[in-house]
Amino acid sequence: MTGNPISDTKNLADLELRLTRARWFMGKDREILEIQVVDQIVFAKMALHLVQVTYRRGAAELYSFWDGAFDTEFLKTLLSGCPLRGSNGSLVLVIKTVNIDSLSLSSLVPIGVEQSNSSWIIPGQGFLKLYRKLEEGVHPEAEMGLFLAQNQRFPNTPGVVATWEYQAGERRFALGILHQCIPQARNAWSLLCEVAPDRERGVALASLLGLRTAQLHIALGRDHGNARFSPRPFAMPDLQFILKKIQFDLDQALQPALPAKDYTSDFGMQIRIHGDFHLGQVLWNGNDFMVIDFEGEPMRPLAERCQRHSPLKDVAGMLRSFSYVAEHLILGASPHSPEELRTWSADISQAFLQAYLRAMVDSALLPSSDQAIQDLLQVFLVEKALYELRYEQKNRPDWVQVPLRGLEMLLRQ
Repeated sequence: MTGNPISDTKNLADLELRLTRARWFMGKDREILEIQVVDQIVFAKMALHLVQVTYRRGAAELYSFWDGAFDTEFLKTLLSGCPLRGSNGSLVLVIKTVNIDSLSLSSLVPIGVEQSNSSWIIPGQGFLKLYRKLEEGVHPEAEMGLFLAQNQRFPNTPGVVATWEYQAGERRFALGILHQCIPQARNAWSLLCEVAPDRERGVALASLLGLRTAQLHIALGRDHGNARFSPRPFAMPDLQFILKKIQFDLDQALQPALPAKDYTSDFGMQIRIHGDFHLGQVLWNGNDFMVIDFEGEPMRPLAERCQRHSPLKDVAGMLRSFSYVAEHLILGASPHSPEELRTWSADISQAFLQAYLRAMVDSALLPSSDQAIQDLLQVFLVEKALYELRYEQKNRPDWVQVPLRGLEMLLRQ
């Protein structure tokens, strides 16, 4: 995309500062050559800026900046289907599953926690998310949400109300999504932090989450003729590709070589998965778990986030998240001992995995032997810990010890 470079030194410095300090900015470790505003869409007292960042090496990236008061009038305009035009493109409603008259858009409550996007709660009505990093192509969050909603394949996820794109000529960039409301919801991360180190409560919650995770994968793994979702075999070349990438990342992280292992050809199937499955992506409504945020890992390219993977990749993500709970509490000077918290984390991890495997036994999506499941799961656990290491190095250096400790333990096994 082309636009106008920011030539004013003060504005450029301010924008670079905002970028490099933002959690959602992916180019913290790259040298910026130029920042361009490729489009601006103005509505009342707010404005959307589409900003392209060009680096000395690698592909340019497109980001959205919102200035001013994001209010319900703007949201109503978006939901009405009336395009909002800029100089080079438009903000366009793509999907709307409910009538706007059925929504009571009285207020927007911003979500203040750190995240990769900008989000608001519409009390009693929905959850609005606007993407910060924009990529051309089909976005997995809306695609996955609509797929799971068909014929109630998986009821434990909020329905998609609306989606928006920024459209410039033939190019399409997902910009935002509105989900149905989940009343009295809290994220599973805060719930597990609260119950630790209560083994009975933790095991019960982890077992239920393991069951729901299996049901999610079974729903995603049904072969129903959709070319973007139909399962396919996980083969030796797929594993070799992953192992090669893991070894490269280990070399970059100055870690030892990945231990040699003889893998069978029994790998199960590849399906569309959540892709960034951890406790922050699960909500607790007081009775059950609801899975949200089907974006995939934000550090990975959009096309890669839409690829099929072994379901065990999601399992590894959740198991690493259980470990993070214990380490978070230890770093926060919990009154409980590190040994007590890590034992609790291991217990709930085991409960989650056992419940998951019981529910998946007849799905034909996993390897048929216990050893093959453990071997493949171990690969994805190492892969996830390396992803965490890169993330923490960029965003939370004080947390680097958490994935490093996980890697040390995994490579020792």
